[in-house]
Amino acid sequence: MKKKNHSALSAALRFRGGGLGMVIGVGMAIFGVFYIGLIAGEALANKLYVSAFVAMWAPNILFCAIGVTALWRYGREGTTSRSSKEPLQVTGNQKVEAPA
Repeated sequence: MKKKNHSALSAALRFRGGGLGMVIGVGMAIFGVFYIGLIAGEALANKLYVSAFVAMWAPNILFCAIGVTALWRYGREGTTSRSSKEPLQVTGNQKVEAPA
């Protein structure tokens, strides 16, 4: 049976010592970069440097690729830096905690 890994968490949980402020800050930073990408794409499309389709979809495709890559990497690690325990070892339908 294939092992399932349920560790897709918020990117802000990866940083030690961060709380709600870290989550809000990271979210606002990501939104800011995305918005700047949209505005820059619109400016490039208005000056006919690139097609409007490419200019408007480029930030979406870029952020989608970054998000999928981050989820893939975080899913492979199995735990966050905030976790004090080792990840659970799953065998069959039984869950056994790692030794302390």
